[in-house]
Amino acid sequence: MFYSSTSTYLESLFYAVPLAILPLLNSGARLDLWDLHRAEQYTAVSNNLNGETSLEKVDANSLTLRYTPASTWKMELLPDSTIRITRTFFARDTSQITELYNKRWQRIKM
Repeated sequence: MFYSSTSTYLESLFYAVPLAILPLLNSGARLDLWDLHRAEQYTAVSNNLNGETSLEKVDANSLTLRYTPASTWKMELLPDSTIRITRTFFARDTSQITELYNKRWQRIKM
């Protein structure tokens, strides 16, 4: 499988996400998810709530996790070098929280 420099950057950003932003996955679980993805295997690991988190989709500038059975977590690299994190919660009414960060994971006010 070919990995571009953008994919490598995406991978390094995923490893570096602070636990405050991605609290259910420690660094070891993130490494495992990416290794499973690279090996083209089923990409799911146990999360910090003893549930399962899976890597649903990876493309050139984003990745999407099935964070819990009722939520997703998406990281996107934007053209201006900011990082957009979108958390979607599925319930009676679906809700989304979107935040922007710089490369040092400092929140950018919207």
